[in-house]
Amino acid sequence: MIKIAICEDKLSDMAFLQESLHKLLTERQLSYTLTSFTSGKDMLEALEEERFAISFIDIYLDEINGILLAKRIRSENRNAAIIFTTSSSQHMAEGFQIGVLHYLLKPFTVEAVEEALDRGLRMAEISEQSIELTINRKKEQLLHREIHYVESQNRCCILHTDLGEKSVYLRLDVLEEQLADPRFLRCHRSFLVNMDQIIGIEKREFILADQQRIPMNREQAKQLQQQYARYKIKKVREGE
Repeated sequence: MIKIAICEDKLSDMAFLQESLHKLLTERQLSYTLTSFTSGKDMLEALEEERFAISFIDIYLDEINGILLAKRIRSENRNAAIIFTTSSSQHMAEGFQIGVLHYLLKPFTVEAVEEALDRGLRMAEISEQSIELTINRKKEQLLHREIHYVESQNRCCILHTDLGEKSVYLRLDVLEEQLADPRFLRCHRSFLVNMDQIIGIEKREFILADQQRIPMNREQAKQLQQQYARYKIKKVREGE
């Protein structure tokens, strides 16, 4: 189920997006929910409890504008697909700094909405992958994007996630195989890191968004840094 949000204060633009997205998603036979907001304030309140994989947001909203909404979304979810709807390219540079995926210029066309949606779906497909693990004797579903890194301790793996630490009785090799996700990099004998969480490199350590430092294998440090660089370049190209 793909959760999509629209925040538009112009009702005619809202209706066009709703109709176009419904048509395109139905043609693709995708399961989705579409939640619409007519003010930035309403969407901001909804973000207290909701997470959207794809958000279509008008930059020019009253009170809470699109830039502020995008910053809030990005602070909670580094992988959300944010699409700005606008009649001007004035804030394009600022948007890209926040990590906005696409600009959908007004007046809309179905073809332009389709292009924006396809880019959002490509990102959502990656960010919504999940794994089922037995934690404290109970089956639990974890989204891959929620996992920051995994640390191997004895016969146990500690998953450091958005929801805290989760312990599973698995070898790191086995967990890595089960994840089977290109965003996870085996950077050390005892560590598996989510490359989407990396914000920098210092000597032989990856720096994560929460300021955790993940060690690299000493002998493979250069190769690991190159592998990370290739992953980031590929991700940018696929988003184009």
